[in-house]
Amino acid sequence: MHNVTNIINELNENNSSNYKLEVLKKHKDDLLLQRVLKMTSDKAVYNYGVGKKTLKKLFEMTMVWDNSKFITLEEALDILENEFCTRKVTGTAALDRLYDIFTNLSMTDSEIITKIINRDLKINVGRSQINKVFKDLITKPSYNRCDTYSDKTAKNINFKEGVYTQLKSDGTYREFTVNDSEVSCVSRSGEEYEYPVHNEILKNLPDSKYMGELTVKATPEILEILNTKLANELRLNHECEELKNLVQKVSSAVLNNEYYILPRSTGNGLIGSDDVPHNSIILELWDMVSFEDYNLAKSKDKKNQPKETYDIRFEKLSDALKEINSDKVQLIPTQIVYSLKEALQITSNYMQEGLEGAIIKDKKMLFKDGTNKHQLKLKLHIEVEMRFTGFVEGNKGSKNEEYFSAVKFQNDEGTIKGQIGVTTMTEDERDFFHENRDKIVNSVATLKCNDLIKATNNDYYALSHVSYIELRPDKNETDTLEKVLKIRDSAMLLESKI
Repeated sequence: MHNVTNIINELNENNSSNYKLEVLKKHKDDLLLQRVLKMTSDKAVYNYGVGKKTLKKLFEMTMVWDNSKFITLEEALDILENEFCTRKVTGTAALDRLYDIFTNLSMTDSEIITKIINRDLKINVGRSQINKVFKDLITKPSYNRCDTYSDKTAKNINFKEGVYTQLKSDGTYREFTVNDSEVSCVSRSGEEYEYPVHNEILKNLPDSKYMGELTVKATPEILEILNTKLANELRLNHECEELKNLVQKVSSAVLNNEYYILPRSTGNGLIGSDDVPHNSIILELWDMVSFEDYNLAKSKDKKNQPKETYDIRFEKLSDALKEINSDKVQLIPTQIVYSLKEALQITSNYMQEGLEGAIIKDKKMLFKDGTNKHQLKLKLHIEVEMRFTGFVEGNKGSKNEEYFSAVKFQNDEGTIKGQIGVTTMTEDERDFFHENRDKIVNSVATLKCNDLIKATNNDYYALSHVSYIELRPDKNETDTLEKVLKIRDSAMLLESKI
């Protein structure tokens, strides 16, 4: 029996997380084990173009084993990586090639290959546990990040040819993979999520990577959830004017059958809750990337870049969404403009509606894993990611004595530090922070401010008029001073151009 099979069996002898970590540590020098773990779990790097449906067809075939052409597990992995991931074989040819592999493998190795294609070794060990033992073995998904606007970056946007101006959605980012009618979903950091309602819709789309954002719309389901929450708050004699106003807006939208998206903090809270309101979630998509281009972007090979420009990808996405015609999976609101002034007017309109802002994208933009200078954020205030580090206790005799007076934050490099006073928070936010201190400390959050300042006697910067927006469980990195300065300069520059 192959050693990898023995290790899999050993991992399944006990379901304790600590036990499984110890087993992995014991075998941390086994390179074949590392390869099997990576090829199973690393969806960012390995996409085989086949899934459960193809395997079902394969196992319905009458297999005749040919021991004269026996291949090893390592050779089978090479074929998956070099022929399937690169799309050298697809469709019927892929099915025939799988037949060749399975009829020349041992039964135990066939089981491993089946589990790899199914993305489940049946060991109940997740990505984070694997990376604790094998550092960064399972990579994060590719993320095509926006750059900030400046006179320099604006030169990369060709307004003469028309520029896509899109809503910067007030939701939470997700990447969906459609492969052989099977759908999987990950966050920006690579954590897996299940959205059964949307998966059922998305399975009808062409095989590709799809990027978008989840938001929550006003529905009777949401109104019931909010009314229950409001009743609880009133019973506890809490101040809840903000929640009352939200309930009123949602109630009006439901009564008049109007399209209304919940504020980001409320919507993301529901999306991240234990009882996700799947039927009230809207997925707004803005990109559709082939597996080939996605892997090329991940490789970061300057001589071998992705091929499809954004105008081609966006047209394909638009056509695909028209085919499925679903109100739960939509194209991100998009307009084509021919000047910065037009784009800024759209941005201003969005922000007056309480939305985040806009993104401008050059038509010839290629997909990139990292900051892309051909797509720029347009925002008229500053939003940054900081890490909460602790609480400042409430002053004796004050109304916050039993709570706290402020929550401390800083970025990971220690160049930006500050506090958010409890008086800037709603009562709901104050209670949430107080009741979840262990969860708050060391978490990353989005904060809003209007400037970045440095006192003469400090060796760090502070955020001016800072307020809390939301926790970011999908992020584990904070913004550097360099990035925040660029965001600040971009916002000020845009303000001057309106």
